[in-house]
Amino acid sequence: MITRYSTPEMSEVWSDEARINRWLAVEKVVAEVMEDREIIPPGISARFPKQILPSTVAFEETRTKHDFVAFLNVLRNAVGRPESRWVHFGLTSSDIIDTALSLTLRRSSIILTGRIMELLDDLDDLIRKHKGTLMAGRTHGVYAEPITFGFRMAAWSAAIFRASEMIEFTEPGTGMISGSVGTHANVSRDVERDVCDRLQLAPERFSTQIIPRDRHTNVILALASYGAVLEKASLDLRLMASRGEIAESFGPEQVGSSSMPHKRNPIGFENICGVARLLRSYTMPALENVAVWDERDISHSSVERVILPDAFQLADYATRRFSNLIRTLKVDSRVMEDGINCSLNCQGLVLELVRAGYGRREAERMVRDLDSGSLKSDVVIKATGIDRHFVAIRKELSGY
Repeated sequence: MITRYSTPEMSEVWSDEARINRWLAVEKVVAEVMEDREIIPPGISARFPKQILPSTVAFEETRTKHDFVAFLNVLRNAVGRPESRWVHFGLTSSDIIDTALSLTLRRSSIILTGRIMELLDDLDDLIRKHKGTLMAGRTHGVYAEPITFGFRMAAWSAAIFRASEMIEFTEPGTGMISGSVGTHANVSRDVERDVCDRLQLAPERFSTQIIPRDRHTNVILALASYGAVLEKASLDLRLMASRGEIAESFGPEQVGSSSMPHKRNPIGFENICGVARLLRSYTMPALENVAVWDERDISHSSVERVILPDAFQLADYATRRFSNLIRTLKVDSRVMEDGINCSLNCQGLVLELVRAGYGRREAERMVRDLDSGSLKSDVVIKATGIDRHFVAIRKELSGY
């Protein structure tokens, strides 16, 4: 991911240094388990280095043309002979790579969901502040019935929370130590179970030679869905900005246009809509990654090197930006309230006319033909039953 859309904490999780040293951590746990089970001699794991530099592995890869074998060569050199012959005993590359990837996805999910909880706190503050701020509810972009700004935001909050739960649910949480083509012929399920227990992962039931990629696809789908939820909220706010109901915070030196100095555009919310498009674009290659040849190939590898770190980076970036926009949002409640007087087509008034004895179609025609432009706000509120809307909305927002 380009620096513009990167976040420091998520960048560190997906760095080459973190990836290589997660491989090292998994290899060490495997060695420790095998020592405990007397499969390899004691003391091998103690000879493992504390860390391995990415530059050392990259140099070795120029010779091997295989990044993981390059890592193993560096590790074996650090362990030294003759003990190095017990390193990676009975394993295949994917045992370490995929198990370490599950740890990376878990860490990324923890960071992102934590950030989403912070966003929800910011949004809840704004909901409480504006749960009684009257505004026009719209369908098809046209005035429909009165709502409050807090009521609208509560729908965003609920959707964001659902998305965060899906991100947590789809995090793979599985590891594999099954050997070539996943048969456990050279490494037992007992070793796999012990390793996964120590890493707080569940053993993959059938791993072939890799963890099945539908698990990773579900992660991308969850992130894309979350992006779509942020896009919905951002699009609503862009439309509200176009009507003057809200505005993004604008710094004293900020410029909205190179030719029109009055412009204060909703660029932050537009940016988040663009990020959501990019997140959605990762779903197709993620789905195509499920179909690998036989027990494995590496067609998925190049795709995952891009879409997994980039998707988490973008989701984290969008969360941070949306949260900052919400914290600094400018709300014009006067413009919001004026919006309810531009048209009158209120279900509440129809129901009152029906209760008074008018037929349904006659009542609807009377309301449709009524010119509300000359009515004062308090008249509209009384005639259209907005008070009832407030009672209903207060019930809906009783948790705030």
